Amino acid sequence: MNLRPLLILLGLLVLLSGAVFYFLKFSTKALEEKRPQLWSLKEDQIEGLQIDLPQEKRSVAFFLGKNEKWYFKDQPEKEVERQRWGGVPTLVSGPKAKRMIAETSGDLRPFGLNPPYMIVTLGIRNQKVPLIIQFGNQTPQGDQYYVKIKGQPAIYIMPKEYCDVLMRLAQDPPYPPAAKSIEGKKDRP
Repeated sequence: MNLRPLLILLGLLVLLSGAVFYFLKFSTKALEEKRPQLWSLKEDQIEGLQIDLPQEKRSVAFFLGKNEKWYFKDQPEKEVERQRWGGVPTLVSGPKAKRMIAETSGDLRPFGLNPPYMIVTLGIRNQKVPLIIQFGNQTPQGDQYYVKIKGQPAIYIMPKEYCDVLMRLAQDPPYPPAAKSIEGKKDRP
């Protein structure tokens, strides 16, 4: 049996596989780099977070304590539930939008941004002016939300999952679980 044709085919297969891998890796990376960064902060720059849902008449605010733990602003002695809070500072530190859909905002009503459905306000260490992000309606497909930074004209779309996490913080705040009383409970064999 002649191995030469088999080795040539195997070599071509390896080269083809390498070329496909290289193309997929760098085309995905280029696509990812085209996604616009709406804002970029380091986690330790964020010292306050407020989420308002004006249409639902809900609002919740959090602040970073001197001990580097997050608390409810209206109840400064109450720390947020760490398990639910987890990556929230990372989440709000610098998301990427799916894409920009308009360079000038003009009439914001078609996007649900006048008034916005949700307003996220980030208090930034050593800055007097907070960063205010406005969230509007869902896109017609229902998988994105319209987003705009207050004071800037561009309108973007962001994944629904990102926006839903923030909305849930206002709709169901991460209060710590009530302390469970262990009085009266006895170990049973």
